[in-house]
Amino acid sequence: MTNETLTLQLEFKDAEKKTRQLNLEHTKQDLSAELVQQAMNQIVTSHLIDKKGVDAYQSPQAARYIRRTVSDVFAAAKIRVLLELFFQLT
Repeated sequence: MTNETLTLQLEFKDAEKKTRQLNLEHTKQDLSAELVQQAMNQIVTSHLIDKKGVDAYQSPQAARYIRRTVSDVFAAAKIRVLLELFFQLT
C-alpha cells in the first residue's frame, strides 16, 4: 500500500537567529507566494509561540511544499492474518 502526504513547510528565524520550521499538513497545493508570505507575516506579528522567552517565529525566510510517499514492503498485522488463515486451512 502506498500513502502520499503533502506538507507546507514554513521556515522562520527566531529572535536568536536560529532556523525554526512550522509544518502544516492538509493544505491546498496551489497557494500563491503572496498569500503564503502574508500568512507568515501574520504569524510573525501575532507572536503566537514563545519558547523560553524567545520569539520562535520572528522573520519569514522560506516556504516549500514537501511531498512524501510511503510504500509498505510488508505489514506485520497483514502477515499475521495471512499466517493464521494459512494454518487454519491446513
